[in-house]
Amino acid sequence: MKIGTIMGEIFLKETVDYYLQALNVYQHPDAYYNLANLYKDFGKFNEAIKYYNKSIEIKEDHECFCNLGVCYYNILDDIKALECFEKALELNPNDYISLFNKGNALHSLGRYEETEECYKMAETLIDDMDMLEPYF
Repeated sequence: MKIGTIMGEIFLKETVDYYLQALNVYQHPDAYYNLANLYKDFGKFNEAIKYYNKSIEIKEDHECFCNLGVCYYNILDDIKALECFEKALELNPNDYISLFNKGNALHSLGRYEETEECYKMAETLIDDMDMLEPYF
């Protein structure tokens, strides 16, 4: 195992412990959201899903639904991913990242015409297409 991987796992464990301690005192949606983001960033998508859902139970947020959709997409549950991206867009129709991710989920489901529509709509919402570069 590489030293970077070991250090990352130590960082993850320590940070998770801090969030869980804070959540024992006060269950704030942002704490659940940040904890979920941490798990997502480390590729622990099932754990991330658990905490995004806890955040959403307290307060619905388009970014939370978008990230939840990304997690489902990464565990190959394209239908749930699509549902999450659609909910994110219901809460914020101008969220080009959710729109682009919705296109990705539609593509995985073989719905190519709808995929193209999503990508074109996302393109109209963003001034700098380089912003979407990390998603390609």
